[in-house]
Amino acid sequence: MPGRIFQLAASHKLGIPFDNSNETYKPLDGFLVGTVMFMVGCGKQAIQLDQGWSSPTTVTGTKGGLMGGISVYKWRDTIIVLQGLDDGTAKCFLMNRSSNSWSEAHLTGVPKGYLWAYPTIEQTSNRVYFEQGYMENDQLIMNVLVGRMSESVIIRDAMEKKWLIDKKTLFGETGSNMRLNEPGRRNWPSSGIGVINGSDIFIPYCLNGLVVTYRGKSMIVQDGPKNNCVFPFR
Repeated sequence: MPGRIFQLAASHKLGIPFDNSNETYKPLDGFLVGTVMFMVGCGKQAIQLDQGWSSPTTVTGTKGGLMGGISVYKWRDTIIVLQGLDDGTAKCFLMNRSSNSWSEAHLTGVPKGYLWAYPTIEQTSNRVYFEQGYMENDQLIMNVLVGRMSESVIIRDAMEKKWLIDKKTLFGETGSNMRLNEPGRRNWPSSGIGVINGSDIFIPYCLNGLVVTYRGKSMIVQDGPKNNCVFPFR
C-alpha cells in the first residue's frame, strides 16, 4: 500500500498577503508557503518541485498529523511555520532565506495547555502572546501568556494573566437552562486574530451559549445566544 508524506516548501516567485503579526496584513515578501503531499511506495516517484522552491522538509507522515493545519508568520528576516498537534503544542519550522532551506526548531517557554500554533507576534518589539480559553461551571476562563520571542524561538520574560467571567456578566439575566457549557463538560470559545499595539494587547473571542433542557432522562442541547468581545491586556 502506498503511504503519504506531507512536506513543507516555499517559493520566492509569488507573494501572499498573509502576515497576522500586526494590525494590518502585509505581503510575505515574495514567498509562497505550502505543504506538498508525496506518495511513497508502489513504485511511485516523489514529485519534483519547480525551480525557486526550497528543498522540502517533512512535516508529518500521516494525514491526521495535519489535522490542526499550519500557521505561517513572518518574523524578522525569516518565516516561522507552526504545525498544531493534538495536545495543543506545535512543531516549529524556520526558513533560512540565505540557504533557501528549512530547519525544525523547538518552541520553549510555553506551558502545555496554551494553543502553541496560533500566537500573535509583534515584529518591532518581539512581543508575543499565547491564549488558552474555555468555559467551565458556567464561567469563561481566559488565560494569556505574554513574553518576548528570541532568535532561538524561546519565549522569555513570560507573564500570565487570567480572567474569570460569569454567565451573568456575559449575557445578563437569563433562564436557568441557559448555560455556558454542558454539565460536567468543558466548552471552548473561538478566538480571533489579536493585536499587539505597544503596551496594549487586544484579544478577540466569540462564544456560543447553550440551552440545556431535559426530556425524561435525555439531555437536549441547543445553540443559545452569542457573545463577541475583546479582552484588553496591558
